[in-house]
This record gives sequence, structure tokens and C-alpha cells, in this order.
Amino acid sequence: MVRALKAYWIAAVCTGFVLLNALLTANEVYWLVLLPAVLLIGWAMVAVPDKLLLFIAFATPLSINLEELDLGGIGISLPTEPLMVGVTLLFLISSHWNATCSTRACCGIRSRP
Repeated sequence: MVRALKAYWIAAVCTGFVLLNALLTANEVYWLVLLPAVLLIGWAMVAVPDKLLLFIAFATPLSINLEELDLGGIGISLPTEPLMVGVTLLFLISSHWNATCSTRACCGIRSRP
């Protein structure tokens, strides 16, 4: 049983996601639909931040200002401003990590013999 789950875990997770999303969509709860996009953006922030910065630069003229849509007067442009905040936080965390952990011994990383 465990060996079968290890072999087909991606299919099992995808099937579970589709079933849960279908159930929530039938009940008119649409927030789970955004999960793949959020996971893709999270992966892009960590794996390829340079491509994410290019996406932000090219998406800025196409961004939608929520203040103009009468959604409560929130002055934020989607999708660029949340992405810029995320990239800034990633930069600050990375800078802090590199400043406090400048040596390999400090981080607990041991060199291979």
C-alpha cells in the first residue's frame, strides 16, 4: 500500500485537489481556484526571481487598480504590487541571512571531506 502511494502521490494529490475544488465550487466558494497561481508565484519567487522581476516590469502597464473598481477604496494594483512586496521581502530575508550567516560554520553547514 505504501509503495503504491509513493509511486502515485502526484496523481493522488491532483485528484484530491480536483475533488475538493469541485465540492467547494458547487458550494460557491471560489478561493481554492487561486491555489495553483499562488503556488506558481511562490515557486517563481524562490527559483527564478530574475524572471519574476521581468514579469513585474512587463505587467506594470497592464495592472488593474482596485481603487478604480469601487472595491472598498483599496489603492493597490494587481498583480504587480503584491509581487513587488514579495520580492522585496525575499530580498530583505536573503540579505539578513547572508549578513548574519557569512560563514558556513555559522549556518551549521559542514564542508564535505
